[in-house]
Amino acid sequence: MILQLEDDSLLTGLILAEDKENVTLQTGASGSQVQKIAKSNIVARRPSTISIMPMGLLNSRDKEQILDLLAYVLPGGSPDHAVFKHAH
Repeated sequence: MILQLEDDSLLTGLILAEDKENVTLQTGASGSQVQKIAKSNIVARRPSTISIMPMGLLNSRDKEQILDLLAYVLPGGSPDHAVFKHAH
């Protein structure tokens, strides 16, 4: 997500949480860069056209590793998702 702030700066990241007053945004791929932004400072928001998946990530992975990654990403990491309900 791309957030445009009152000062015309842009923040890009993954929204981790949102309530009536704030948006919590992960701005780094490692998960260690998290910012809490007051909604009153946000003028606009739009989806990013760039993936947060690092370029070339799959190039060094084998088929099983890619399938494991998809099995994790598609259900959002939820162990209760149907993708985890059958044996391979």
